[in-house]
Amino acid sequence: MRSTTRPHPWARRVLGLAGAALAAVFVTSQVLNHGFARWWTLPDRASISMLRTSFRALAAGSVLAGMAASGQVAVHAQSAGANLPELPTGWPSGSLQLGMSDGPGGAAALREFAPFGVRYQYLAGGVNTGQGWATWNPEGSFVSNYIKESVDNQLTPVFTYYMIRQSAPGKDMKEADGVNTNLQNAATMAAYFQDLKLFFQRAAAFSSPVVLHVEPDMWGYLEQRTQGGDASTAPVQVSASGINELAGLPDTAAGFAQAVVKLRDTYAPNVLLGYHLSTWGTGTDILFSKPSDDRVRELGLQAARYYQSLGANFDVVVTEFSDRDAAFKQYQYHDNGKSWWSQDDFNRHLLFLSTFVESVQKRVVMWQIPLGNTRTRAMNNTWDHYQDNKVEWLLDDPSGANLDAYMRAGVIGFLFGRGADGATCACDAAKDGVSNPEPINGNDAASLNTDDDGGFFRQKAQAYYANGPLLLYDAGSPGASARTAGSVAVMPPQVAQPASGSVNVAARFDRDTVAAGETTTITASVTSGAATTALVDFEVYDGKGAKVFQKFFDGQALAAGQAKEFSASWSPPVSVTNGMYTAKVGIFAPNWATLYTWNDKAAEISVTNPSPPNLSSSVTVSPGTALVAGGEATVTATVSSATALPVLVDVEIYDAKGGKVFQKAFDNQSLAAGASRDFSAQWAVPQAAGTYTVKVGLFSPGWGTVYAWNDSAASITVAAGGGA
Repeated sequence: MRSTTRPHPWARRVLGLAGAALAAVFVTSQVLNHGFARWWTLPDRASISMLRTSFRALAAGSVLAGMAASGQVAVHAQSAGANLPELPTGWPSGSLQLGMSDGPGGAAALREFAPFGVRYQYLAGGVNTGQGWATWNPEGSFVSNYIKESVDNQLTPVFTYYMIRQSAPGKDMKEADGVNTNLQNAATMAAYFQDLKLFFQRAAAFSSPVVLHVEPDMWGYLEQRTQGGDASTAPVQVSASGINELAGLPDTAAGFAQAVVKLRDTYAPNVLLGYHLSTWGTGTDILFSKPSDDRVRELGLQAARYYQSLGANFDVVVTEFSDRDAAFKQYQYHDNGKSWWSQDDFNRHLLFLSTFVESVQKRVVMWQIPLGNTRTRAMNNTWDHYQDNKVEWLLDDPSGANLDAYMRAGVIGFLFGRGADGATCACDAAKDGVSNPEPINGNDAASLNTDDDGGFFRQKAQAYYANGPLLLYDAGSPGASARTAGSVAVMPPQVAQPASGSVNVAARFDRDTVAAGETTTITASVTSGAATTALVDFEVYDGKGAKVFQKFFDGQALAAGQAKEFSASWSPPVSVTNGMYTAKVGIFAPNWATLYTWNDKAAEISVTNPSPPNLSSSVTVSPGTALVAGGEATVTATVSSATALPVLVDVEIYDAKGGKVFQKAFDNQSLAAGASRDFSAQWAVPQAAGTYTVKVGLFSPGWGTVYAWNDSAASITVAAGGGA
């Protein structure tokens, strides 16, 4: 579906419009008059689809126009963007669901809190410590009991499986090192897979869907240990664990992911697997680095390529804003307020998600969303009462644009909960009753109840469900690539034509085959039956239907009956997959207002891999390779290339246990043909004595393709400082 008429987001409520809003619907349109009562008595998907269609028609007309005229909503035209993927098979709801962290025995109270559709619970403690979830009740029955209680209260259970970090021997190490150590320990991984198998066997006893959210953070740490984001380059003990079902799987991060899917398929097909997307796994945290939109798209694609390299079909993606309130990090970690999100941060996050979703074709659940707010007096930035703005951004937005933007990015659920003691709870964790200290920064609303957030989340969640949860967009609906948070986009209507004539377009590439890294030109010939002004949109898609390139020309004059040519240059990055690529060309009214014509297969071209470049690298260390703990050294990588080439130079240093202690990357560096170039990094020599290894990787820009990897570029000996 290339285009649709977009309603105001709150017109997407499921059978839940109340009072004045419903009266306004009847006053402004006759669309619902026919058969209205019958729709409301048939709560099936077909009826909801009929209602959705009518709401769309209404919103495109006088309801939305009236809201725009009154200044209640900003209306502007935008591109149709990317198509959304199917909902996960077995996903329990066609509406946007909210949920919360909730322990055993809490399901009934949670449903009284608000009619949530989902609740989540950690499974933790380690697989070989005697304290893991399997020991919480006899023989792993904790999972069985939690699922039954959830189902009995019309809740879908989500289990966050967080076991690798807390397992031995890595549980007492720094997190990234501990995770890596455990993943490379065959005995630990044997216990891990047995523990995972027990979960699946317990979950299989139920016919209802169960969601397993697999190892938050771990995938991000693994991504940072790969070469060029390729999961097959990160070692993990899989078949080496000795588990019979996993024989033959590769001993890599990719093999690990495939093992999880294989065990699920074997023992519990009713379980939906959630892949955890760590946005920082690329090595760039977009919250702190504030990258450009183009860079955000690159990072989203980089994260997508890593997921795709796993070769494992998870059902849904789970990701997070942050695990703690912004003010918690401000006052407990002294980050000077860097964890607060602005509208620009939300926009970057939406762009990252929509890019990732478009590429991997999976929907998203936002998880462990902080519960702080800046509205109630209870939020005075003390223990259990820290401020944040995610709840109000999502649930206290009168226009509904922010929730709608996340749905268009592919989000199907929001799960709220704190990630550590001391962060804000929508409960009375502080045991201080109704709390109304003096306002500290404009948070002058009186607390509504004893909840540590002043009852703000409870109030907003109840209001969300009272109005009726929002319908999710169907597969194929326009996605979020051209959406701006904080406004409501009215998408282009169905195909129209300018007065007095039609518009036709044909296109061609300048060759049949192009090597990745080379440049090809696509030319479109556009003819209009009437003089008009148009937007010409070029898009290129790979064999899986993922968009890899787009360029458009707005405000172009077309003379009646005369063909006019437009050209765009495309250089397939060296990281692209071999195969056939399709150019699609659309002609719109200016500013994407109306789609005149769309050629879905305007031209095709074959993309082939380039010949690998001839590169070499060496390393020197100053003042030498024998260093004293606590000092400083300059590590210089000398790189040469037989041909002129842009590269990313990656310098990494590892300790004797294989733990990475230093990394410096130089992206988008130009190498001249036949010449050498130095790249120097300052290294603060660690306090731990021992042998350290320098490794150098050479990649295409943006970590796209591994050109060369020197796993032992230099060896450094660090002696204890002492009195030397």
